[in-house]
Amino acid sequence: MKFILVDVVRYFISGILIFCTFNNESDTLIKKAFLQSVLYTISLIYLKIFVTDSPAITMVSSVIIFLCLILTSKVKVHSYIVTYSIFMSCLLEYINFLAFEIVSFARIILGMPEFTYTHPTRLLVGRIILTFLYSFSIFMIYKFSLINTTSLKKLSKQNIFSVFLSLAMGMCIYLKYYIKYTHSDKFYNILSVIFGLFIIISSFFIISSQTFVEIIDKIQKKKVNPAIEEAKLQKGNGYNGLKFKSKDLNSQTKYFQNELNVVGIGVEDSKARQLVYCAVLLNGEKTPDKANMTYGIYFYTGEILNLQPGSVETNIRNLLQNHWGSRDPEVLKKIEKNYRGPISKEICAPTPREFLLYLVKKYKKDNKVVENALNAKYVGIWN
Repeated sequence: MKFILVDVVRYFISGILIFCTFNNESDTLIKKAFLQSVLYTISLIYLKIFVTDSPAITMVSSVIIFLCLILTSKVKVHSYIVTYSIFMSCLLEYINFLAFEIVSFARIILGMPEFTYTHPTRLLVGRIILTFLYSFSIFMIYKFSLINTTSLKKLSKQNIFSVFLSLAMGMCIYLKYYIKYTHSDKFYNILSVIFGLFIIISSFFIISSQTFVEIIDKIQKKKVNPAIEEAKLQKGNGYNGLKFKSKDLNSQTKYFQNELNVVGIGVEDSKARQLVYCAVLLNGEKTPDKANMTYGIYFYTGEILNLQPGSVETNIRNLLQNHWGSRDPEVLKKIEKNYRGPISKEICAPTPREFLLYLVKKYKKDNKVVENALNAKYVGIWN
């Protein structure tokens, strides 16, 4: 019974760390965490007494954490709750193992006898010391906010992190099982060293998770096309939706409108507005040459205007063919003077894809010239 009370204290303190950390932004933090901790403690004690007291309790612990959070929390992002549950179960095992090793090392240094079941009182004292050290570690982790839930939320979306945590839990259970039941001191020491090294490696991975998240964010930001992200919000808004709120995207719109004016295309034409919009969408692609024009570019313009992607392409094609086939000498003079892009021999005009890529490449080239000029200006100032 005395040992069970020690376990109750340890599980309850563990629950306080788990649920206070999870509910750190909740207005009812203490009340909610207390209730969840009690539920967590009762569940584990019941399982330990009536079901199993094996190292598999670590895996059971993560399941109970998950169930407690699902039942009592408003957060319904299951991937995050699963990741958090496994992460906390592994972390608690790490803390418990390190506390145990510290107590064992201190016992040897002080020349104290072993804590064994043959001496219940001595074993109880050892368990109490271990629980105190464990609780102190829990307190320090919570006090200094060493668990970054924001990083965990982001990492929960990465499959590699979920795989790592699952392997970590499997390793915890495996090593804990053999450490607990081995009768060889040499084998016990080897396993203890392996477990210690594993904790160091996995802890390094977890501590550096913020950097890992930042790297992932940078990669994802490079992949995200801001123009398309804004276009997704304009679905069904008609021609009023062919406008960008972002200053940078508006700047691109004005640039492409100017390029159309230069070759004599009136930007007030509805087809010209579609062309300019598609040019801004294409310009946001990391590799415009490889972009899927139908479902990567025309599709979003069509969504805004309630048109099929093919209709958007046809509108742009007709605009270009009619313009290049114009009999107005002023128009032809502007094209000859200012257009330096490809011309399709079949239609005697640039195709929609050719013309859009021409505009995008010209924008990137001109923009680079401006950047170089600004850099040269600043270098001159510093020199």
